[in-house]
Amino acid sequence: MKTHTTPFVFAMVAGEPSGDQLAAGIILELKKIYPDARFVGVAGPKMIAAGCEALFDMDQLAVMGLVELLSYQLFRILKIRRQLVEYFKQAPPTLFIGVDAPDFNLPLEKKLKQCGIKTVHYVSPSIWAWRAGRINTIRQACDCMLTLFAFEKPLYDEAGVKAYYVGHPLADEIQSTRERQPLKLAPAVADVEPPTLQQTIALLPGSRHGEIARMAPIFLETARLCYQANPAIQFVVPLVNEACYEQFQQLLTTYPELPIMLLHGYAREVLQAADVALITSGTATLEAALLQCPMVMAYKASPISAFLGRLLIRIRRFALPNILTQKDIVPEFMQNQATPTRLAMELMAMLKRDPQAMLEAFTELQKELKQNSHHKTAQILRDMVEQRGITT
Repeated sequence: MKTHTTPFVFAMVAGEPSGDQLAAGIILELKKIYPDARFVGVAGPKMIAAGCEALFDMDQLAVMGLVELLSYQLFRILKIRRQLVEYFKQAPPTLFIGVDAPDFNLPLEKKLKQCGIKTVHYVSPSIWAWRAGRINTIRQACDCMLTLFAFEKPLYDEAGVKAYYVGHPLADEIQSTRERQPLKLAPAVADVEPPTLQQTIALLPGSRHGEIARMAPIFLETARLCYQANPAIQFVVPLVNEACYEQFQQLLTTYPELPIMLLHGYAREVLQAADVALITSGTATLEAALLQCPMVMAYKASPISAFLGRLLIRIRRFALPNILTQKDIVPEFMQNQATPTRLAMELMAMLKRDPQAMLEAFTELQKELKQNSHHKTAQILRDMVEQRGITT
């Protein structure tokens, strides 16, 4: 592979853990082409570890739902965006890459594009689910859209937006097996031993504080009902960062009888070890599918967000494996259906059910998404840089 020595600068903005992971993979792949490149922007821990200079911490953009965006947090987020615009106007990057977080990144990309900066948006907004009119904003904001899912590219082709299907990096990273794996942890991760009981349920209540505030009480009550039905069940909760860990730990104090182990991270190891998982909607459902973990999905938005969602959302499936396959593979419980009683009944039934059909569907999904994504993405970005005529 040809490498370059010119000190290129790639600006990147990620707004949540899944975006942090995606962006970190791109950074590492781009470094193979541009060893002396500089990476700067809004970064999470994985991006920083990969070599990105953080102008702002990613957690400052972690907002979930329409209501939250209308709260006081909006003013803080708008200030960050203004500061980024000014920074990149003064020090234009070779390329700007907005990773997901469309409500933040698309307006930023639009302003940067108006300043003559090439812009890429990585991870298509769900225009197929709601707010289809954003395609016009996307056309104005980015020079190129990189999609994780094959069905998204034709939508952009039809609208005259340059787009490439690059697949999902998780499908490249995860080596799935249908055999349950022992939970392997570093010695200092927990004060208790990994679960050794007959059955393990993983609880993944989300990666944002708003999600945890809404979903964790439901998940904990669900766990209580499952434990009441079968005291041989162990629960494991992987949490993405210290703040989420402390938030969940505080909620857990009202359930001292439950055998629940909290972990800092280790979501992938937990999903490989669990017999079944209860998961808030999002990328975690896809990760569980790729790890061959049977699951139940539950989600409950704030009342106003739910009301607006009913007016705007155009899909009837919400778990990513169901959306991508257009089949009802994963049981979904939304809003008023997401009650502890119903969730506990489904989890207990799933522990007794043969998961073969679900796991076969997960295998086919991985085959479709496995595209050597980070390498493919880096090649597209390299081509965009060279089209500007600034290579050595």
